[in-house]
Amino acid sequence: MELQAELSRQCDGLTDRLLAETEMPGRDAVIRALLLRFLKRVSAHLKNVASSLVNPYHKLGYKPDGSPDDPDE
Repeated sequence: MELQAELSRQCDGLTDRLLAETEMPGRDAVIRALLLRFLKRVSAHLKNVASSLVNPYHKLGYKPDGSPDDPDE
């Protein structure tokens, strides 16, 4: 999970550098910006998949009265 956060920060940093770039043609800047956004999004989706394997959805729920969702618990 920490790796995804670091990748997200790196993508943001590279996007900021891209915005400050004055010598790069617009087409190249757009392509790189879209690639960075895509990588950041895929990384976030993979984090969600990994977290759902560690904490399955049926174990995340709760009931307002405090009783467990799973009757076996």
